[in-house]
Order: sequence, then structure tokens, then C-alpha cells
Amino acid sequence: MKLNSPPVDRPRSPLLVGFDMPGAQAMPGAGVNQVLSATLDSVPSAIWLETLQSLVERFKADNNVEDVRVVGRTLNVIGPRRELRTLTDAVKRLVETVADQVVRNRVNSRAPVAAAPVAPLSRWVDEELLSAVPRVKDILQWLHDASTMRFTAVARVTDWSWTALAFHDSLGFGMLPMQQLVLEDTICNEIRQHRQSVIFGHASADAVYSTHRVPGLYGFESYLSIPIITPEGAFFGTLCALDREPKVFSADFILQVESEARWIGTQVGGLLGKPDQR
Repeated sequence: MKLNSPPVDRPRSPLLVGFDMPGAQAMPGAGVNQVLSATLDSVPSAIWLETLQSLVERFKADNNVEDVRVVGRTLNVIGPRRELRTLTDAVKRLVETVADQVVRNRVNSRAPVAAAPVAPLSRWVDEELLSAVPRVKDILQWLHDASTMRFTAVARVTDWSWTALAFHDSLGFGMLPMQQLVLEDTICNEIRQHRQSVIFGHASADAVYSTHRVPGLYGFESYLSIPIITPEGAFFGTLCALDREPKVFSADFILQVESEARWIGTQVGGLLGKPDQR
């Protein structure tokens, strides 16, 4: 499998970049109603449009509008002018909800049918790390707040699986504690092999990651993943974060994230070094 081949049927979800109210004449069939046009930064995929359609009737009922149509890169909301002028926030939420639902569907569809085998020692470390080192949750909260990236996680990455040990999710990514993903569907699989951090702030504009299959598979633009390695040199997993929106990272921020990953690696090394845990 070529990890740098572009996804064909799973482009990222479009971002909303602006609004306009061109008037009823801009939308044939609108009658006496007006049109609120939301401009997207790319043409939505068939999966995105199908997901939108499943939410349209509820949106129309909740917001007293006549119709919602997509033409190219424009999402048109048709209804009384007095209603439309107050709907920009609702339209933003609709676009975000569609993107979140697309991501959740992708995560669920890519989860292994059967969980990969977990060695008893690895399972013990997972449970011990989360119960004995509560600061892991604080690190994930800090990373979430400092980066403004809405999904942060500590993942255990082995030769056969990616497992979410702990995470902070305000993105609606759809993960469950201890949920696994197909290893080859993660950038962490590459990190496991080369043991180097992977960081990018705008995947679709990046020379490497604009054609990488994983950002397109899950629909994220910004990403960072730092290897968690014990003092003895054993690779355990990653401290990672992602978001659908582009982000900018300072050098000092990256150094702090790497420091937190080293701290987690030290805790894991200490847990592995405890006697009689096999």
C-alpha cells in the first residue's frame, strides 16, 4: 500500500470561508424568498453531500427556512429575509456538524472488525498509566487549549495496532476509550518506524501531506504527533493532536510538547521496570 497516494473517494470536508446575500434572483425558483449563500473553500464530496442531506430537514424545521441547496462551492439557504439575517451562526454549525459526522463515520468504518491481540504486559501498562499517572489527562487538556486543536490523545502503537489510551475530544472525532484503528490508516504507523515527530499545520497546502492518504481519509488539516519513547529506548506510542482547521505552531510550543512526550515516556519506562507485573 502506498501511503503517499492521494485519497480518491475521501477528500477532506470543505471549510466555510464567507457569506453573501445576493437576493432571490440569484437562485431560480426561490420566489419571494431571499438567499443566504455560504461559500465553501472546495467542492463537497458525494459523502459530504449525502451527510448534509440527512440533516437538512431538521435544519429547515429548526430555522424556519424553505430549502438548502448546494451548487458547486456554494451552500444556499432559502427563506424569508428576516430569518436569513440571523442564520449565519446556524449555518456555520451545520457545516461543522456535517464535517464531524463524516469524520465519525470514517473512524467507525476504519475500526478493525476484531481487536488486535494485546500482550498481558501491554494491557497492564495501559491500565496502570491511566490510573497511576493522572497528569496524562492534564497534558491532553493543556495540549488541547494551547494548540486550539480539538482532538488530543495518547495512543499505544504496536507492530499491529493503534489504540486510544486517553484523549480529549471537542472535535466530535468519534473515538471511544481503548478503541483501535487499522494501523496502516494512521501516520503514527510511520512514526513507529522512523521515531521522528510529524508536524504540519495545513495539510492541503503542504508539499508532502497534500497528497498523503491519511489526512484526506479522516479530514484533518493540522496535525502533530510526537513519539513516546522510554529511557531504555523502547517505543511505546505517540502524543498526538489534530484538527479540521489549519493551525500555526511556534518553535517554543513544539519544544514543550516534545518535553511532555518525554515525560510520559519516563513514566511508561518506570511502569515497565516494576517487578512482578508480567
